[in-house]
Amino acid sequence: MDEPIWRADRALIEKHFIEKLPVLEGRQTPSGNPAFTVFELPSNDPDAVLSIEFDSEEITVFFDAFHTHFDASHYVAASDLVKSILEEKTAILIRAIDGQWAGSQTVQVDQPSEWVSIEPRTGESIWVRAWSGLIFGKVGFYETK
Repeated sequence: MDEPIWRADRALIEKHFIEKLPVLEGRQTPSGNPAFTVFELPSNDPDAVLSIEFDSEEITVFFDAFHTHFDASHYVAASDLVKSILEEKTAILIRAIDGQWAGSQTVQVDQPSEWVSIEPRTGESIWVRAWSGLIFGKVGFYETK
């Protein structure tokens, strides 16, 4: 039985990422697993590293407290997301309740009306991080009786 092409061509994925995002050149990091390729780019905030990890089956994009998975055959979509983060078109909205991560999602930087109006629940913090740093933050306060 033939192995699907998308499983066999990790080198093609790596080449695509470097050609589309030249800033990745020389940013390959040892992963401890020879089946994985890892690129890491530090942002202005040392806690918010952009990382791309992939093998022949899956690509994972990490930024701050957000990560998402792509089937390896969707490497163009994965690189589009990375490019959008680097160009500050896409940012990450992160929620924490009592200091514990409670969720994260992508938001469009040029559409702040979608996320500026979000009201945090009691004990919840919400912040939006772009490539250049934190661009928005709100904290929900406990009601006192």
